[in-house]
Amino acid sequence: SNSGSTNAIGYRIYLSPSGQAAYVDGKRQGRGKISPIVIKQFFGDLRAAEPLSQLPIKLPCLKPASFGTSTSIRLGAQQSGDLSCPGNDKAKSLFKDVNLIKRTLHVTNVPRSEGKELPPQNF
Repeated sequence: SNSGSTNAIGYRIYLSPSGQAAYVDGKRQGRGKISPIVIKQFFGDLRAAEPLSQLPIKLPCLKPASFGTSTSIRLGAQQSGDLSCPGNDKAKSLFKDVNLIKRTLHVTNVPRSEGKELPPQNF
């Protein structure tokens, strides 16, 4: 999930080990399929990075106030810190995977003036 910022709406992507994906951003929601190669890489990197809550974050993590967002992964009860400030190679790999999945699904941070807030999570 991505927090969004003062000027942009965040997004959420739900991904299963089968490659099935569901997503929502400020303009749309939908479903997609991620290639087996990317799924294998992502879930391998995810397993290698557990426990997610202990992934280090690079500090200080400087971002513009109006455009800085935070990207994290949740797996069951585990949640990572902000992967956009990776503190080690495992966090860097996960952030790279997330960005590839995001591009594959055409998910983006939509300017607040052009979209709608995300619906509440229903799980």
